[in-house]
Amino acid sequence: MKRKRIIARLLIVAALLGSCGCSSILNADYESISKHVESTSTVSDSSTPRVSNIDELENAILSMIKSRLTTAKIRFDDYNGDPETDTSTACAEIANETPLGAYAVYYISSSVNKIISYYQAEITIIYKKTPTQINSIVDGITTEFIDERIKDAMVNLKDNIAIRTSLENVDTAYSNRPFDV
Repeated sequence: MKRKRIIARLLIVAALLGSCGCSSILNADYESISKHVESTSTVSDSSTPRVSNIDELENAILSMIKSRLTTAKIRFDDYNGDPETDTSTACAEIANETPLGAYAVYYISSSVNKIISYYQAEITIIYKKTPTQINSIVDGITTEFIDERIKDAMVNLKDNIAIRTSLENVDTAYSNRPFDV
């Protein structure tokens, strides 16, 4: 019993002496100086298209189709409009009302998220045409050019041909006329 009292008193004395040493360390002032290095790196991803209106949004989605991307992100910077509504509208219009979308896209979906100070959309596209078929689309800029492409397809017995044109004079009367092959 006496031995336990001696050990307890020694532990108390050791604790008191130990805490006295710590108080001198804790009361001292310390100063640490280091040079500030400013970071010059940016966090932005240069491959992410940035849009500020619905026309740029539609062009970014059409660019995805032309590049045959299945998923991509689009960043909204100083956007004029509602990113969520406009993204949904643009996806539906492109898939159903543009020639390229109607030809190549089976399904298109989007999700829009707010990331601190801007919105970002993630677009997912499932295609109904192969990359070869999409890459074989040619731009018809004149009726003569379209004639040559159709004749070439007929001579070479191609299964299909896709021509993108904005010519207003290409109509059903043009497509029903005979060809000299």
